[in-house]
Amino acid sequence: MKTDVYLEKNLKTPKLIAIDLDGTLLNSEYEISSQDLKTLRKLNDIGIKIIPATGRRFSSAIPYVEKIPCDSLVILQNGALIIDKNSRDIFFHSEIDKDVLESIVDFNKRFSLFPVYISSFRVGGRIFLMDNLKKYKILNKYLSKNVGDIEIFYESDKIKKIQVSQIMYFGRVSEMRNLFEKLTEGYFGYISLALTEYKDRDLSILDVMRKDVSKGKALKMVRKFYNIEKERVWAIGDNVNDIDMFRESFLSMAVANSSQIVKKEASVVIPDNNCSGVSFGLKKFLRGGILW
Repeated sequence: MKTDVYLEKNLKTPKLIAIDLDGTLLNSEYEISSQDLKTLRKLNDIGIKIIPATGRRFSSAIPYVEKIPCDSLVILQNGALIIDKNSRDIFFHSEIDKDVLESIVDFNKRFSLFPVYISSFRVGGRIFLMDNLKKYKILNKYLSKNVGDIEIFYESDKIKKIQVSQIMYFGRVSEMRNLFEKLTEGYFGYISLALTEYKDRDLSILDVMRKDVSKGKALKMVRKFYNIEKERVWAIGDNVNDIDMFRESFLSMAVANSSQIVKKEASVVIPDNNCSGVSFGLKKFLRGGILW
């Protein structure tokens, strides 16, 4: 964590601010506060790039992205997809290598694992499930909101023929941490992993993507595209999958509802997502009367 003295001496007005959605910009009711929207609108109006950065798929993220006053690229699926908000043009997308996918499908079959497979945005970004729907009960709320994008497979080998950009495991926090270690050991150098933990519900989501894919890698690509130096990049988040993004920014803010692991990686801690923490943090560190 950067010291207050270091920040006071070196902090510059940002040119780009990356902001996570769930647990950060979105409150517990999955809404963006009027105060946060007002602050982001002012920043966007003076030319500061606001970059939404989420683990969500395009179709579940876009209703919120549309509300955010930004005119820029959007980071989706933990960095596996970057699109232009307005044109919907693909700036970057990735797919898990075929041989790696085939091996993971066999791994899942061997250990009776039932993850969610998400196809590449290029081919529709659809959700593929295996036939044992009881295994997905914990995701009922998520799946009910995406029912139009779901396809059911009854043979795991058919998954191998899909262009998959993301594999999503889910379960108890301890289970997903163990799976994280197992996948890291078995597929080191072939995949990227992103953990999202909700300790209050003892729920964790583990995303598998192509190697070298993360929110942080995506943020680096975006800032280079806009020709912005790292010293002018800020990031705001709440979960483990945001840490890599923190490391690609000069000032990183963790909302108060973050876990201790995330708070330790951030430059500063700001109020939680139910108290317009994003607006508070930006007002606190922006200088020169930009927001007043």
